[in-house]
Amino acid sequence: MYGLGKRAFFFQGGPMDFSCASCHAENGKRIRLQDLPNLTDQKGAAMGWGYWLAYRVSSGQF
Repeated sequence: MYGLGKRAFFFQGGPMDFSCASCHAENGKRIRLQDLPNLTDQKGAAMGWGYWLAYRVSSGQF
């Protein structure tokens, strides 16, 4: 299961050919004013787990 999750995290697809790792595998990445946690290290993974489900600007609700 770990291997499948890792494969899914780094799989690139969609119209922009992005993966989860495109935004969540480096420190200091942001979208608009939201800091994105680096999910590949322990501190970032704990932060990502604690803040999900986050407020999404596109829908205006949680």
